[in-house]
Amino acid sequence: MVNPSSTSARQAAATLWQLALAQPQLLVGHVAAYASLARSEAGASATLLQRRAWLAAAAWGGLLVSAVLTGAALMAWATVPAGVLEHVWSLLLVPVLPLLGSAWALGALRRVPPMPLWQSLHEQVLADIELLSHHER
Repeated sequence: MVNPSSTSARQAAATLWQLALAQPQLLVGHVAAYASLARSEAGASATLLQRRAWLAAAAWGGLLVSAVLTGAALMAWATVPAGVLEHVWSLLLVPVLPLLGSAWALGALRRVPPMPLWQSLHEQVLADIELLSHHER
């Protein structure tokens, strides 16, 4: 059985080759438009990935700092005699602050809308293949 998408892709490639031979300036303009679209998509994708990376780093960093400060607070609490320690709340508060920052970063990371990377370029390629596969020879 013949795969219909491969047949249409072959037909589109043949039509593209004929158009490139007949009207090369049309192909050059189309390739320039593809390059512009790819540059735009690359910028949007890089911005999205950079934002997600910074938020993930802030979340993991906050968790790490909170874990270290919790360990230090437990060691301080264990080594100080029971009657001497007056401000126990400070041992609890200090590790909670980076944990709150980490929770904020995780929440912000979940609120970043998922953007399908290279979606516009993919849709344009599919539209061009569809157009070329139905083009009259």
